[in-house]
Amino acid sequence: MLLVIGTLLTTVEAEILVRGLEPALLQFGMSELFAGVIVVALVGNAAEHYSAIAAAHRNDMTLAIEISIGSSAQIALEKAKNTAARKSTTCSSRLARA
Repeated sequence: MLLVIGTLLTTVEAEILVRGLEPALLQFGMSELFAGVIVVALVGNAAEHYSAIAAAHRNDMTLAIEISIGSSAQIALEKAKNTAARKSTTCSSRLARA
């Protein structure tokens, strides 16, 4: 139940953030998809980095390292997924031309 509430609150906050960015998005010609995928992800990463720095400042190095490793693993898994998808698309288009 707590996870559901947390997910709902995160969704609402992300929507508020994107709506607040709308004037800048219109001015720079960016889509809501870009804001949702890129900007919200950057804000999330900034929060993780701040948490790691705050934990290190409190001399809680175990927590700081765990946060950093978790963030790095998320980024690595996303990059691996995107790379695999890109290679799959490239191979499929080569096969279609053959």
